[in-house]
Amino acid sequence: RDIIGLAETGSGKTGAFAIPILQALLECKGQPEAFFACVLSPT
Repeated sequence: RDIIGLAETGSGKTGAFAIPILQALLECKGQPEAFFACVLSPT
């Protein structure tokens, strides 16, 4: 389930990580786990 992505600036990488995480949080019943997701992204 690990993903390594490489793409140009402005290509939607942040959305590719954030949208599925936000969707899972919205579908989560009750409280999510303490560490629900971890995205490491160099600047």
